Amino acid sequence: NKMFVYKRGDGREQLFIVMVDQNLDRATGKLPLALKEAVVWYASTLNKEDTKTYGKTSQLSLLSDLNLLTPGLQVVHLEELDKFILSYPDGVRTFDDSASMDAFSNKTLGYSHLQLENGYLNSH
Repeated sequence: NKMFVYKRGDGREQLFIVMVDQNLDRATGKLPLALKEAVVWYASTLNKEDTKTYGKTSQLSLLSDLNLLTPGLQVVHLEELDKFILSYPDGVRTFDDSASMDAFSNKTLGYSHLQLENGYLNSH
């Protein structure tokens, strides 16, 4: 999974998630790079149309992983709704609060409290 924010020429921000459904036993190390290339391609395709429509170019922002101890784990805090989106190697889930997200990350995904203690929340 790869989450990114696309800001159109008119200023509207959109959150996108590119997901690959694949047998993980056959996944290669090239998959993260391929996802990033797919994101850049998709955003550039959107930008071509949006530049015609809005007269300004768009902006692409790739979201950061929570921290170095949790590669592939991205958290978005939707501030206006006070909800959370968690993207992890096997899927994407939404949560009403950080406590339930932390419990899922710890119990279901197997991340320790130490791994989740400090990190970067992508806010939008």
